[in-house]
Amino acid sequence: MADIPSVLGFDCSEQTIITALGRKGFKSSPAITRPRIDEKTRQMRLHFAQSYRHWTAEQWESVVFYAEMRVPLKEQPQQVFVTRKSDEDVHPDCINFEPVAPTDYTNSNFYFAYLSGVAGLGRLPSWNRHSSRVHGSLSPESWYLNIFPSLVDFLQDHSGGPRFALSPDLPAHCNVTIRDELRSGHKPVLYMPPASPDLNPITEIFGTMMANLKVDKANSLFGDVTDYRIDDVVRDTWQSISKEYLSELIGRMPERCQAVIDADGWYTRY
Repeated sequence: MADIPSVLGFDCSEQTIITALGRKGFKSSPAITRPRIDEKTRQMRLHFAQSYRHWTAEQWESVVFYAEMRVPLKEQPQQVFVTRKSDEDVHPDCINFEPVAPTDYTNSNFYFAYLSGVAGLGRLPSWNRHSSRVHGSLSPESWYLNIFPSLVDFLQDHSGGPRFALSPDLPAHCNVTIRDELRSGHKPVLYMPPASPDLNPITEIFGTMMANLKVDKANSLFGDVTDYRIDDVVRDTWQSISKEYLSELIGRMPERCQAVIDADGWYTRY
């Protein structure tokens, strides 16, 4: 904002620019963080939403959703602000793109969530600094040996021939291993479009977890949260999800699809 007068050749202060923009409805607001969507991805998202928007609640309840969440223990992402109007929060020019995932997992907790309307919540296996001390850093091998078995058990216990919502954004080792397991168990796959956390109800749960962690940190006497407190808050949030709330989340999948259609495949508020 401070560079606008000089770039445009205006002889005025930064505050004058801010005031003028404010009169037109523009103000500095937090940017929504989303994966980057290009034209090809936009078309894939739109095609998926159009293909599945008429699925019934019963059909969506038979789908197994899976997602992974990283909680950094030390560094915290800086809040990005953009100057926009109040209804431009999901405009492509106002999106903060998700940063590249770190290669060093030492100072992070990872949570692996899966659920379905029929079978309910999975166990929420995790990987933390203690796991790294015992088993080494999180890797494709450690994921396969320590995380994957509980997902297999969940799939085997799931009645009614579930579909697995497989995202291409998962790490390659997860994607290949899960796909092979589904193939061997003759379970159908629901291939999700890329860059589409808004089409996964677990994303909303992760958002609640991060909000609860922020509140817990604000209430901490030392302005910080220890590893075990992070784990407690995340698990308490997961275990507090009622069957009714889960049904409500999954029941809104047609709304999520319609939101993608209304956005022509671009970003939504989900």
